[in-house]
Amino acid sequence: MLGRVGALGRGTGRGHHRSGQGDRLGGLRPHRSLWGVSPPRNLPNLITAFRLLLAVLLFAVLGLVHCGRGVAVAPGSIAAWAQGAERLLFNVSLAIFLLAAFSDVADGYVARRWGLTTDFGRIVDPFADKVVVCGAFVMLIPIEEARVGAWMVVLILARELLVDGLRGFAESRGVAFPASAAGKAKMLTQSVCLAWLLGTLANFRGQPWAEGIGQALLWTTVLVTVASGAVYVARARRLLHPASTARATPPGGNA
Repeated sequence: MLGRVGALGRGTGRGHHRSGQGDRLGGLRPHRSLWGVSPPRNLPNLITAFRLLLAVLLFAVLGLVHCGRGVAVAPGSIAAWAQGAERLLFNVSLAIFLLAAFSDVADGYVARRWGLTTDFGRIVDPFADKVVVCGAFVMLIPIEEARVGAWMVVLILARELLVDGLRGFAESRGVAFPASAAGKAKMLTQSVCLAWLLGTLANFRGQPWAEGIGQALLWTTVLVTVASGAVYVARARRLLHPASTARATPPGGNA
């Protein structure tokens, strides 16, 4: 709930904030002011909510690109304008995506710097990340020059759903399931890949070197995403072993 401190909130590290795992309020830095002004306790949540709004705006702009690529475009229509302004729309999409990525870093920094923790942030922050990244990949599928295969996006979505399911099940049994280095590497490669693809569509379309780098990044992203999913599955098998679960489940917790 917005403004309420959660037992599993934004932790001492960004990965803990995403996963909602192992955060101990005693390990957080005290609420401190900047130049004598204390930030609002819900500031990280506001930044996260802003990222969701950016996602909607990003999809709307890319939707205009799709409209401009329609089979029958009536002169003087919005689709006709979008057709002539496609490069501008891709540049705007790139700017929105970069701003969303910056906000992702910003809310984590604010949460660590001032120890601002809420249940809302624990749940919505990783959700917002997935909406932006997965949604952007989906919107690029119909754009032929991006060369984003539908099967690639299916693998990315399947990985996200699988890991979220494993994390939810583990937490329901009182087992900590924090983010790992593999998960952070996955997020980084996805963000770099999307930024490069949007930048290429906007400014370097038809340039073999730019498109070649884009394809290399795309394949790397798929491989890292699948590999990180395998890492989480292996961890889940280890942590959810009956003996491990018995040790990790606190008295009175969900068993």
